[in-house]
Order: sequence, then C-alpha cells, then structure tokens
Amino acid sequence: MTLTFSVSASESEKNGKKMSFNGYSGGMMLHAGYGQSRNFTIYDEDDVLFNGKFQGAVYGIGGAMRVMFGNHLRVGMEGYASNSKYSKFGGYTSLGWGGLLLDSKWDVKKWTIFVGGSVGGGGYKFVFIPDYNKVDNNLKDFVIDDNVSYRSYPFVAVVPFVGVEYALTQRVHIVAKIDYLFSVSKNTNDFVTGPRLFLGFMFCHLPK
Repeated sequence: MTLTFSVSASESEKNGKKMSFNGYSGGMMLHAGYGQSRNFTIYDEDDVLFNGKFQGAVYGIGGAMRVMFGNHLRVGMEGYASNSKYSKFGGYTSLGWGGLLLDSKWDVKKWTIFVGGSVGGGGYKFVFIPDYNKVDNNLKDFVIDDNVSYRSYPFVAVVPFVGVEYALTQRVHIVAKIDYLFSVSKNTNDFVTGPRLFLGFMFCHLPK
C-alpha cells in the first residue's frame, strides 16, 4: 500500500505540474472576411419589398485574453465588433459579441499552432434601405426613404477557430487566425455569418 500511495502521489504531482499556471497573453486584432445570410423576406404595406439574402465583405476589430495552463491548454475570453455595408444608400449590418474561449496550442520553435473555439453572445443590428437605382439621377439627392427595415436582437453563437502565432520576441507575438461564427439562436435568417481572417499582436507574460 505504501508503494501504491507513493506512485499515485508522484503521478498527481507530475500532472499538477503539467497543468499548472504557465503565463498569460492578450492583444488586439483586425479582421476581414466574407459574410452571407439565409434567404429572408421584407414586406411593405402593399407588396414584397425584398426577397433574397445579403452577401458581401465584413470587417471589424476586437481582442482576446488567455491564461495558459501547462504546455498546451489555454482558457480565456474574446470580443469583437463586425460590420458590413451592402448599399450605397446606407444599408448595413453590425454585430458585437463576446465569449469564453478554450484552445490547445503546440509550439514549434518560434511558431505556435492553436485550435479551439468559443461560446458566447451579443447583439445584432440589420438596417435595410431599398435600392433606388430606378429613380431619376437628378432626384437621387432628395429621395425620402418611405420603406426602411430595422431589426435589432440578441443572439448566442459558437465560434470554432484555428490559427498561428510567430514570436518576434518572447513577449511580442504576431497572430493570424481564421474563424467561423455560427448563430444558434432562432429566427435569425438575416444574420450574416461566414469565415473571417484575423491579424494582430499578442503580448505575452511567461513565468520565469
């Protein structure tokens, strides 16, 4: 029994060291990507005003903070704001969101490869303004928007991601990652989602 207890204690001590606090990091990133909604319909008083889906470029800014445990596990949080424009008359989508993240990393010399995901929520805004291309050019500066659709609602999202970091120094890393934001809320056909590419810097504090 004494031998068994000694072996178990030794294994627990090793596992404890493997999963012990190993520093933290945080930073900011810019992102750009491609977004697309599902098909949705907007009605006015008399007829269908719009039937289709939005698709186009998305862009924004955000950041993340991670606490490292052992050689591979990182836990933290992230938050971003993403925007897109689809009409020269002012139509746009906007979302802000934050969540808890979990990822695993592998270090290869100055490179760090990581895979993970986050779960969280936020708010989404969609403003639809009809396209007035058929209006006479001389009148376009004076068009009154009789039909404008505005929707704003909360959402819950799951965001898988994969990325890489390069250590410029021990404390400063360049980071690039790709993610895909999925809304798991109901009645969100106008929600724009798609792949996004992030580029930025992470500032790391590692224990001595």
